[in-house]
Amino acid sequence: MPGVAAIETAPEPMIAMRDVCKWYGTYQDLTEISLTVRPGEKIVLCGPSGSGKSTLIRCINALEAYQRGEVVVAGTRLNDAAGSVDAVRREVGMVFQQFNLFPHMTVLENCMLAPMRSRGVPRAKAEETARRLLDRVRIGNQAEKYPAQLSGGQQQRVAIARALHGAEGDAVRRADLRARPRNGQGGPRHHDRARDGWYDHDLRHP
Repeated sequence: MPGVAAIETAPEPMIAMRDVCKWYGTYQDLTEISLTVRPGEKIVLCGPSGSGKSTLIRCINALEAYQRGEVVVAGTRLNDAAGSVDAVRREVGMVFQQFNLFPHMTVLENCMLAPMRSRGVPRAKAEETARRLLDRVRIGNQAEKYPAQLSGGQQQRVAIARALHGAEGDAVRRADLRARPRNGQGGPRHHDRARDGWYDHDLRHP
């Protein structure tokens, strides 16, 4: 209407955690954690070992169960229903501290599996994207090798490419590791990670 200023509304959060509590027996690891991450926002969690960083980000897709509070990812409330867990995991990519590559699959197959299984991406398209992402993290020439044939730094880069492929678009990407380039040929640089929407903890560079 003329003379009426448009009201801008903030985008819905990609991640919303409200008063999340997590116990291991009698030990409380997370105490009333509230966190909001909006689309395009980049977050780094820093803190000493054992302070709950990994536990917090593992709660985002039910790799860890929390006992109190609420977690909402991309509009889906994470609860005990299998459907909610599956819906959230389709939107969350993660690089684990131990990388967790499938040893019986090649580098290329490791990167192709999640989009084919979870989102029904055709094999040819999944392979095209996987090769592009492997090239981006400077390991495209190792696509046919198995994880055991790679160095630790190379495995890290495969895990980053897999997370990028497994959750594309507006998805959440989390890195539960110290990202340290090795031999001068590390994964995406800090600003590349920021552009791609990483939700990291302990992101370090030499």
